[in-house]
Amino acid sequence: MGKSRNVIKVFIGSPNDLDEERILFPDLIVEVNRIKANSMEIQLEAVGWEDTLPGKGCPQELINDDLIQSELVILLLWKRWGTPTGKYTSGFEEEYELAKSLNAKTNDKPAIWLYFRAIPDNMLADPGEQLRKVLDFRDKIEKENRFLYRAYEDVDQWERLLREHLCRWLDNLSITEDKLEREDKIPLGAPSPDIEVKDPVVFLSYIWEDEEIVKKLKNALTDRGIKLWLDKEQMLPGDRWKKKISEAIRNCDFAIVCLSQKALSKEGYFQKELAEINARDELFPGSKTFKIPVRIDDCAIPDELKELHVVDLSKDWESGIKDIVKSILKNCSLVDLQNQIKGTQRVEIPIGYLQDVTQTLAKEAIEKAEAGEITKSEEYFAKATAILPDVNVLNPYGLFLQRIGMLKRAEEKFRQVEDICKKTGNRIGVAVAYGNLGNLYLTRGDLKAAEEMYKKSLAINEELGRKEGMASDYGNLGILYKTRGDLKAAEEMYKKSLALFTLIGSKDKIVRIKSLIRELKKLREGE
Repeated sequence: MGKSRNVIKVFIGSPNDLDEERILFPDLIVEVNRIKANSMEIQLEAVGWEDTLPGKGCPQELINDDLIQSELVILLLWKRWGTPTGKYTSGFEEEYELAKSLNAKTNDKPAIWLYFRAIPDNMLADPGEQLRKVLDFRDKIEKENRFLYRAYEDVDQWERLLREHLCRWLDNLSITEDKLEREDKIPLGAPSPDIEVKDPVVFLSYIWEDEEIVKKLKNALTDRGIKLWLDKEQMLPGDRWKKKISEAIRNCDFAIVCLSQKALSKEGYFQKELAEINARDELFPGSKTFKIPVRIDDCAIPDELKELHVVDLSKDWESGIKDIVKSILKNCSLVDLQNQIKGTQRVEIPIGYLQDVTQTLAKEAIEKAEAGEITKSEEYFAKATAILPDVNVLNPYGLFLQRIGMLKRAEEKFRQVEDICKKTGNRIGVAVAYGNLGNLYLTRGDLKAAEEMYKKSLAINEELGRKEGMASDYGNLGILYKTRGDLKAAEEMYKKSLALFTLIGSKDKIVRIKSLIRELKKLREGE
């Protein structure tokens, strides 16, 4: 008679847009049983809604009963959140909350693993209602920081990840998620609270005597995608104009105050507007810009505005307009700016403005990534590339995706850079793309493809006489040859790299290459 086996139920839950993973799941459990669990006298049993027996009561309650009996709960999300169950906004949410409650009460059982399938850039840039709920859930998970969670690009990668994670889990069933290696806990996060989708409005305060120049200002800002609230355009017959203006000041995101000699010397409603704007400005934190004073002629600056930088359109109109846009750009929600641009169809938006927007988004994305806010960073990058496929954004986006293990998507970004730079004749950009692709292929273990990319990059850099680029390429080839086991070729490449970095005086790179040469010397001495 054979030995009895300890049966462990493994539950899988997801909305209905992940059928491929759910179909694969039972076969994967069978495979892990064969290669690992059975030799440990353990039998894993796959459980999901497909396995729930018909019975009385709510279907979700029957599924919950299966979850309660499971020792491991695997939950997946992609584009959809699901449909309400009566108690929760979706079956997925109900399953997660039940599993979390059990985990807290019963000494970390069941274990909870969360997997998020990669979301296409176009959807990240403009999420609908279902995806918005998914992203909000990611934010919640990132803040809780309790359970294993991992991003994956496609079904094949998920299969490999889950097989590895199940085998490691079986090696030590008492392990808890917070002790897993950091590389298995890639936080995805979600939009920060400041990314609230709405239409930001800029209130324009002026006197009617300055209407001609104010209209020019309004047109210049509107052409750059800025939405303005102008009293003459907003008033309808019968409106109580004082009340409507006060409401606009209370609800606007920014207030541009047009200063002129006539405006400041005139008694009347402009002074009341200015007082209301000053009062609203007091409610904002010190780091947030609300009030933007703009001088349209050679007037004195009121005392209450002297502490602020004043844009002087009377001296340099174009620079002044650019400064106003930059101020709004810096302080406005980045999604709002994108919405403005998308909504401004009747004009051709200046390419410089679009570049300002995308590069500001990219800067925010890099800062978020450095702070560990991975999904927020991914959203910012996606929104930036949706506005303008700028190589200065695509390159760091690709590096970011490579860092979090999204190698296929990273390769797409680097290939985009290559294509754009070839079309525009940017040879340096092509070389950079090849270098990045070489690093990516090396990470993937495809040494032949990596070598090809490094040599292509090197050929362009040699042709252009770019010593720093050549030095980096030689260094990368040295790492590749060392990985391949060709230590003599690796040493030759390192020496060429060191000579070039020494020539251009790159101290950090010199230290790095010397360290690699010392490591190589130890390896060769041990041969």
